[in-house]
Amino acid sequence: MFLKFDMAIPLAVMIIVLGSSCNKPDIISPEPNPGPSVLVKRITASEIDFMAFEYNAQKNVTKYISQWKNSSNGGVTRIVGNYLYLNNRLMAWSNPAGRAEFAYFGDKIAITKNFYLNGTKMADNEYTYDANDRITQVIENIASPVEEGAQRTKITYAYYPDGNLQKMAIYYQLFGQDKYKLSYTRTYLSYDDRVNPEPSMIITHHLPGVRLYRNNPTLIKDNSPGDSREILWRMNYTYNDAGYPIQKVQQIETNGQPQPSITFNYTY
Repeated sequence: MFLKFDMAIPLAVMIIVLGSSCNKPDIISPEPNPGPSVLVKRITASEIDFMAFEYNAQKNVTKYISQWKNSSNGGVTRIVGNYLYLNNRLMAWSNPAGRAEFAYFGDKIAITKNFYLNGTKMADNEYTYDANDRITQVIENIASPVEEGAQRTKITYAYYPDGNLQKMAIYYQLFGQDKYKLSYTRTYLSYDDRVNPEPSMIITHHLPGVRLYRNNPTLIKDNSPGDSREILWRMNYTYNDAGYPIQKVQQIETNGQPQPSITFNYTY
Protein backbone atom coordinates (compact mmCIF):
# COMPACT_ATOMS: atom_id res chain seq x y z
CA MET A 1 0.00 0.00 0.00
CA PHE A 2 1.34 3.41 -0.89
CA LEU A 3 0.41 6.95 0.03
CA LYS A 4 -3.14 7.81 -1.03
CA PHE A 5 -3.67 4.12 -1.85
CA ASP A 6 -3.20 5.12 -5.50
CA MET A 7 -3.89 1.73 -7.06
CA ALA A 8 -7.42 1.78 -5.68
CA ILE A 9 -8.19 4.59 -8.13
CA PRO A 10 -10.00 3.36 -11.27
CA LEU A 11 -7.66 3.17 -14.23
CA ALA A 12 -9.73 5.47 -16.44
CA VAL A 13 -9.44 8.15 -13.77
CA MET A 14 -5.77 7.51 -13.10
CA ILE A 15 -4.63 8.39 -16.60
CA ILE A 16 -6.09 11.87 -16.26
CA VAL A 17 -3.83 12.77 -13.35
CA LEU A 18 -0.80 10.61 -14.07
CA GLY A 19 1.37 10.30 -16.94
CA SER A 20 4.17 6.74 -18.53
CA SER A 21 6.85 3.22 -20.51
CA CYS A 22 7.40 -0.33 -20.13
CA ASN A 23 9.39 -3.04 -21.82
CA LYS A 24 7.47 -6.09 -22.93
CA PRO A 25 6.97 -8.36 -19.90
CA ASP A 26 9.66 -10.99 -19.42
CA ILE A 27 8.51 -14.58 -19.87
CA ILE A 28 10.60 -16.43 -17.35
CA SER A 29 10.15 -19.20 -14.81
CA PRO A 30 9.82 -17.59 -11.38
CA GLU A 31 10.66 -19.26 -8.12
CA PRO A 32 7.72 -20.90 -6.31
CA ASN A 33 5.51 -18.26 -4.73
CA PRO A 34 3.23 -19.93 -2.18
CA GLY A 35 2.14 -16.63 -0.65
CA PRO A 36 2.07 -15.56 2.98
CA SER A 37 1.00 -17.93 5.74
CA VAL A 38 -0.31 -14.92 7.67
CA LEU A 39 -2.55 -12.31 6.05
CA VAL A 40 -2.65 -8.67 7.05
CA LYS A 41 -6.04 -7.46 8.29
CA ARG A 42 -5.36 -3.75 8.48
CA ILE A 43 -2.69 -1.26 7.42
CA THR A 44 -3.08 2.00 9.29
CA ALA A 45 -1.48 5.41 8.89
CA SER A 46 -4.02 7.23 11.08
CA GLU A 47 -7.56 6.87 12.32
CA ILE A 48 -8.71 8.26 8.97
CA ASP A 49 -6.09 6.80 6.61
CA PHE A 50 -6.14 3.01 6.46
CA MET A 51 -6.86 -0.15 4.47
CA ALA A 52 -8.69 -3.15 5.95
CA PHE A 53 -9.20 -6.67 4.61
CA GLU A 54 -11.43 -9.66 5.37
CA TYR A 55 -10.79 -13.16 3.98
CA ASN A 56 -12.48 -16.52 3.49
CA ALA A 57 -11.05 -19.92 4.43
CA GLN A 58 -9.17 -20.07 1.11
CA LYS A 59 -7.36 -16.79 1.97
CA ASN A 60 -9.19 -14.84 -0.73
CA VAL A 61 -10.32 -11.29 -0.03
CA THR A 62 -14.05 -11.11 0.72
CA LYS A 63 -14.18 -7.44 1.73
CA TYR A 64 -11.84 -4.47 1.72
CA ILE A 65 -12.04 -0.88 2.87
CA SER A 66 -9.71 1.83 1.62
CA GLN A 67 -10.05 5.24 3.24
CA TRP A 68 -7.92 8.36 3.17
CA LYS A 69 -8.06 12.11 3.70
CA ASN A 70 -7.72 14.19 0.54
CA SER A 71 -4.86 16.65 0.70
CA SER A 72 -6.57 19.01 -1.78
CA ASN A 73 -9.88 19.68 -0.01
CA GLY A 74 -9.59 17.93 3.33
CA GLY A 75 -12.47 15.58 2.56
CA VAL A 76 -12.41 11.85 3.24
CA THR A 77 -12.63 9.28 0.45
CA ARG A 78 -13.86 5.82 1.39
CA ILE A 79 -13.95 2.83 -0.95
CA VAL A 80 -15.64 -0.40 0.15
CA GLY A 81 -15.62 -3.57 -1.94
CA ASN A 82 -17.35 -6.91 -1.36
CA TYR A 83 -16.48 -10.14 -3.22
CA LEU A 84 -18.78 -13.10 -3.92
CA TYR A 85 -17.33 -16.58 -4.54
CA LEU A 86 -18.92 -19.77 -5.85
CA ASN A 87 -16.98 -23.03 -5.48
CA ASN A 88 -13.90 -20.95 -4.70
CA ARG A 89 -14.29 -18.95 -7.92
CA LEU A 90 -14.64 -15.19 -7.77
CA MET A 91 -17.94 -14.42 -9.46
CA ALA A 92 -18.90 -10.87 -8.49
CA TRP A 93 -17.75 -7.69 -6.77
CA SER A 94 -19.87 -4.82 -5.52
CA ASN A 95 -19.67 -1.50 -3.73
CA PRO A 96 -22.10 1.39 -3.19
CA ALA A 97 -21.27 2.84 -6.63
CA GLY A 98 -21.45 -0.23 -8.85
CA ARG A 99 -20.66 -3.88 -9.41
CA ALA A 100 -18.54 -6.23 -11.48
CA GLU A 101 -18.93 -9.72 -12.92
CA PHE A 102 -16.06 -12.11 -13.72
CA ALA A 103 -15.87 -14.48 -16.69
CA TYR A 104 -13.34 -17.32 -16.94
CA PHE A 105 -11.30 -19.07 -19.61
CA GLY A 106 -10.38 -22.37 -18.03
CA ASP A 107 -9.32 -21.65 -14.46
CA LYS A 108 -8.21 -18.05 -15.09
CA ILE A 109 -10.26 -14.86 -15.05
CA ALA A 110 -10.46 -13.64 -18.64
CA ILE A 111 -12.82 -10.65 -18.47
CA THR A 112 -14.24 -8.37 -15.82
CA LYS A 113 -17.50 -6.63 -16.72
CA ASN A 114 -17.97 -3.41 -14.76
CA PHE A 115 -21.35 -1.70 -14.26
CA TYR A 116 -22.63 1.43 -12.60
CA LEU A 117 -25.17 1.04 -9.81
CA ASN A 118 -28.06 1.63 -12.26
CA GLY A 119 -26.90 -1.28 -14.42
CA THR A 120 -25.28 0.79 -17.18
CA LYS A 121 -22.07 -0.77 -18.52
CA MET A 122 -18.96 1.11 -17.44
CA ALA A 123 -16.15 -0.92 -19.01
CA ASP A 124 -14.76 -4.39 -19.68
CA ASN A 125 -11.30 -5.44 -18.52
CA GLU A 126 -9.52 -8.11 -20.58
CA TYR A 127 -6.60 -10.00 -18.97
CA THR A 128 -3.54 -11.51 -20.65
CA TYR A 129 -1.30 -14.04 -18.88
CA ASP A 130 2.19 -15.35 -19.57
CA ALA A 131 3.33 -18.97 -19.51
CA ASN A 132 3.73 -18.75 -15.74
CA ASP A 133 0.10 -17.63 -15.23
CA ARG A 134 1.12 -14.08 -14.30
CA ILE A 135 -0.93 -11.17 -15.56
CA THR A 136 1.08 -9.24 -18.13
CA GLN A 137 -1.58 -6.97 -19.60
CA VAL A 138 -5.02 -5.57 -18.83
CA ILE A 139 -6.99 -3.72 -21.48
CA GLU A 140 -9.94 -1.64 -20.35
CA ASN A 141 -12.58 -1.02 -23.01
CA ILE A 142 -14.67 1.98 -21.94
CA ALA A 143 -18.32 1.43 -22.79
CA SER A 144 -19.30 5.04 -23.52
CA PRO A 145 -16.19 7.06 -24.35
CA VAL A 146 -16.52 10.80 -24.81
CA GLU A 147 -14.94 12.83 -27.58
CA GLU A 148 -11.38 13.89 -26.73
CA GLY A 149 -11.44 11.34 -23.89
CA ALA A 150 -10.00 7.84 -23.62
CA GLN A 151 -11.84 5.00 -25.37
CA ARG A 152 -9.43 2.35 -24.16
CA THR A 153 -6.67 2.05 -21.58
CA LYS A 154 -3.90 -0.50 -21.17
CA ILE A 155 -1.75 -1.47 -18.24
CA THR A 156 1.28 -3.76 -18.65
CA TYR A 157 3.28 -5.69 -16.06
CA ALA A 158 6.88 -6.94 -16.23
CA TYR A 159 8.48 -9.17 -13.60
CA TYR A 160 11.84 -10.02 -12.06
CA PRO A 161 13.00 -13.67 -12.24
CA ASP A 162 11.86 -14.24 -8.64
CA GLY A 163 8.29 -13.22 -9.48
CA ASN A 164 8.30 -9.72 -7.98
CA LEU A 165 6.81 -6.96 -10.11
CA GLN A 166 9.53 -5.02 -11.90
CA LYS A 167 7.62 -2.41 -13.88
CA MET A 168 4.06 -1.29 -14.47
CA ALA A 169 3.07 1.02 -17.32
CA ILE A 170 -0.23 2.72 -18.10
CA TYR A 171 -1.31 3.76 -21.59
CA TYR A 172 -4.43 5.35 -23.03
CA GLN A 173 -6.05 5.42 -26.46
CA LEU A 174 -8.01 8.55 -27.29
CA PHE A 175 -11.46 8.48 -28.85
CA GLY A 176 -11.27 7.72 -32.58
CA GLN A 177 -7.53 6.90 -32.56
CA ASP A 178 -5.64 3.62 -33.00
CA LYS A 179 -2.37 4.25 -31.17
CA TYR A 180 -1.84 4.12 -27.43
CA LYS A 181 -0.04 6.96 -25.65
CA LEU A 182 2.14 6.35 -22.64
CA SER A 183 0.70 7.91 -19.50
CA TYR A 184 2.77 6.71 -16.55
CA THR A 185 5.35 4.15 -15.41
CA ARG A 186 6.23 2.81 -12.00
CA THR A 187 9.50 0.87 -11.62
CA TYR A 188 10.18 -1.27 -8.56
CA LEU A 189 13.92 -0.89 -8.06
CA SER A 190 14.41 -3.04 -4.98
CA TYR A 191 12.66 -5.31 -2.47
CA ASP A 192 13.48 -6.74 0.93
CA ASP A 193 13.81 -10.51 1.46
CA ARG A 194 10.67 -10.94 3.61
CA VAL A 195 7.23 -12.24 2.57
CA ASN A 196 4.73 -9.57 1.55
CA PRO A 197 1.45 -10.12 3.49
CA GLU A 198 -0.70 -7.66 1.51
CA PRO A 199 -3.20 -8.75 -1.18
CA SER A 200 -2.33 -7.49 -4.65
CA MET A 201 -4.76 -5.26 -6.52
CA ILE A 202 -5.22 -5.30 -10.30
CA ILE A 203 -6.86 -1.96 -11.14
CA THR A 204 -9.64 -2.00 -8.51
CA HIS A 205 -9.94 -5.74 -7.83
CA HIS A 206 -8.15 -8.32 -5.69
CA LEU A 207 -8.08 -11.36 -7.98
CA PRO A 208 -7.63 -14.83 -6.43
CA GLY A 209 -4.16 -16.26 -6.89
CA VAL A 210 -2.70 -13.04 -8.33
CA ARG A 211 0.36 -11.81 -6.41
CA LEU A 212 2.38 -8.95 -7.83
CA TYR A 213 4.76 -8.71 -4.89
CA ARG A 214 6.52 -11.73 -3.44
CA ASN A 215 8.46 -9.44 -1.11
CA ASN A 216 8.04 -5.90 0.20
CA PRO A 217 9.12 -3.01 -2.07
CA THR A 218 11.84 -0.78 -0.62
CA LEU A 219 12.52 1.62 -3.52
CA ILE A 220 10.14 2.70 -6.30
CA LYS A 221 10.56 5.23 -9.09
CA ASP A 222 7.69 7.01 -10.90
CA ASN A 223 7.96 8.61 -14.34
CA SER A 224 5.58 10.50 -16.62
CA PRO A 225 6.27 11.61 -20.22
CA GLY A 226 7.26 15.26 -20.42
CA ASP A 227 7.78 15.48 -16.67
CA SER A 228 11.42 16.05 -15.74
CA ARG A 229 10.88 15.35 -12.06
CA GLU A 230 12.42 12.24 -10.49
CA ILE A 231 10.00 10.84 -7.93
CA LEU A 232 11.26 8.14 -5.58
CA TRP A 233 9.38 6.21 -2.92
CA ARG A 234 11.56 4.89 -0.07
CA MET A 235 10.17 2.29 2.36
CA ASN A 236 11.81 0.99 5.52
CA TYR A 237 10.21 -1.87 7.47
CA THR A 238 10.21 -3.22 11.00
CA TYR A 239 9.39 -6.93 11.30
CA ASN A 240 7.94 -9.29 13.88
CA ASP A 241 9.63 -12.54 14.97
CA ALA A 242 7.99 -14.40 12.09
CA GLY A 243 9.54 -12.00 9.57
CA TYR A 244 6.37 -10.14 8.60
CA PRO A 245 6.30 -6.33 8.55
CA ILE A 246 4.62 -4.68 11.50
CA GLN A 247 5.56 -1.14 10.52
CA LYS A 248 6.54 0.73 7.37
CA VAL A 249 8.04 4.20 7.20
CA GLN A 250 7.43 5.65 3.75
CA GLN A 251 8.94 8.79 2.27
CA ILE A 252 8.45 10.37 -1.13
CA GLU A 253 11.41 12.21 -2.61
CA THR A 254 11.05 14.64 -5.53
CA ASN A 255 14.27 15.67 -7.30
CA GLY A 256 16.21 14.77 -4.17
CA GLN A 257 13.94 16.75 -1.86
CA PRO A 258 12.26 14.49 0.72
CA GLN A 259 8.72 15.08 1.91
CA PRO A 260 7.61 14.29 5.48
CA SER A 261 7.56 10.55 6.08
CA ILE A 262 4.40 8.57 6.85
CA THR A 263 4.31 5.57 9.17
CA PHE A 264 2.01 2.60 8.50
CA ASN A 265 1.25 -0.04 11.13
CA TYR A 266 0.24 -3.61 10.24
CA THR A 267 -2.38 -5.62 12.14
CA TYR A 268 -2.69 -9.40 11.66
